[in-house]
Amino acid sequence: MTHISAQRLKQIASLKRKRNRDEYGEAVVEGVRSVQSLVQSGWAVSDVILSSDFEASQLSWVQSHPEVRVVSKREFEKISNVQTGQGILAVVRTSYVEVDNYKLNDLIVALDGVADPGNVGTIIRSAAWFGIRNILCGTGTADPFNAKTIRASMGGLWDVQVTRPVDLPRAIQHLKTQGMVVMAADLEGATVDECDVSEAGMIVIGSEAHGISADVANLVDQRIVINKRAKDCAVESLNAATASSIIMEKWTRSGPTGS
Repeated sequence: MTHISAQRLKQIASLKRKRNRDEYGEAVVEGVRSVQSLVQSGWAVSDVILSSDFEASQLSWVQSHPEVRVVSKREFEKISNVQTGQGILAVVRTSYVEVDNYKLNDLIVALDGVADPGNVGTIIRSAAWFGIRNILCGTGTADPFNAKTIRASMGGLWDVQVTRPVDLPRAIQHLKTQGMVVMAADLEGATVDECDVSEAGMIVIGSEAHGISADVANLVDQRIVINKRAKDCAVESLNAATASSIIMEKWTRSGPTGS
């Protein structure tokens, strides 16, 4: 276990802001399970930092990591994103994929302004669970490397590849010229049971407040609706993460998932 400078601690603390995550190409991951899944995933880890009151003797993967540093409890609290953390965090190198790298047989979940980090993280978690590796982030979508997004993904972020925020209509248009079929979750359209979602190469999930944007709606080949089964129910709609999970299960049920 090695020393870490005050300047490096200040830099890590600054990663709470997106502009600094973008500038340094790093993000903070907190909690035993989250850090363990990161370390074991093969992603590039710059630092593993322990609070002086953290008991690491029973965690062999911590003991053997070459970049472990121990700091005082006060120093740890300054760099932590949570008020009652577990005393362990890691700094991961962020990584993004370009839209041009997508292939026609890839399965892609596109996020059209999904602004809530918890929803984005949960969608990523579901995508990883169903073997969908590609997350296309449209402008206005929460940062995949936001601390809340990372926590909600429950390790799923390390199993997918994400884009930086892109002009989603332009990206969809580009992929459609290659023959990709695009479907979108919406409040109107064919039901998820009626629609052959296995034909889709991309499923678009719209924002919590406004659904899919008009420019994206003009490009989709099929809209998908999830019907409410209950007759007397006060719930008006499903949130973006729940709806996406239902569609992804149907999407991947009848065929192999994309790369």
